[in-house]
Amino acid sequence: MKKTSSIQEIAHALTNQQVGIFPCDTIWGLIAVDSYETKQKLIAIKKRDPKKSFIYLINSFKQLNTLIKPLSAKQKHIINRYWPGAITFIFDQKDTNKTIAIRYPDMQLLQDLITLIHCPLLSTSVNISSQKNCNSEDDFPLEIVNKIDFLYLKKEKQHTQASTIVDLTQDPFKILREGSVLFEN
Repeated sequence: MKKTSSIQEIAHALTNQQVGIFPCDTIWGLIAVDSYETKQKLIAIKKRDPKKSFIYLINSFKQLNTLIKPLSAKQKHIINRYWPGAITFIFDQKDTNKTIAIRYPDMQLLQDLITLIHCPLLSTSVNISSQKNCNSEDDFPLEIVNKIDFLYLKKEKQHTQASTIVDLTQDPFKILREGSVLFEN
């Protein structure tokens, strides 16, 4: 595992199908680009149910539109109100009958990393599935640290709660997880 504070090095690692730990505007995340290989790595590292989906991190509404079906006026109003921010929204995925979880983080460093790799990032919390989330580097399970390819070292300001998750595919919109942002329809 490589420890680094260079987002250029991390961008290079990500584009080479590597996975690692990076700060998010919520809690620390395991991140990767979206591929079959990286999803399998993340599932193995976290001991995660393979049917459970990941959160996609984006850095623009243009990127959002490549992933989802067209938005309703009500959905547009909500995302413009809360994004960028520590809230994950569930949308209807483009060209499928599935849904997709997406967050537009309010953290310049993370947005810059997404810009460098030219695609959204997959993200999940740094923990073994069903165990508590990690709020600091001291909490990272060695079981995870020993299996990742990189770890970002520089301290960044973060929340200590996971993102709020809201399903925008239903009306009224439904809160699936209370988190760091209070959501109101």
